[in-house]
Amino acid sequence: MNSDSIWKPNTGPQWLQALALPAQPWVKPFLGRMKFPPALTNEQQFFQSIHTEAAEKRAALWRANKELGYLPELDTAITREFVTEALN
Repeated sequence: MNSDSIWKPNTGPQWLQALALPAQPWVKPFLGRMKFPPALTNEQQFFQSIHTEAAEKRAALWRANKELGYLPELDTAITREFVTEALN
């Protein structure tokens, strides 16, 4: 697996689901086991805000490029941009 394999067209919705996962209440007990800092595991709103901002960024990028229509390359670029920003 190389790093390009995670940036395929039509993976944006899956990335949003992955970013939403840590905010789910049932995930909280696992975050400590996954070595997340206690300051983060006790503030799940932090994870929710990451997901919300990523979803808003994705929507804004699609709106800004709507005249181009759907292009696989554009989809990949948008996904890469909103995910990279969310993980930073």
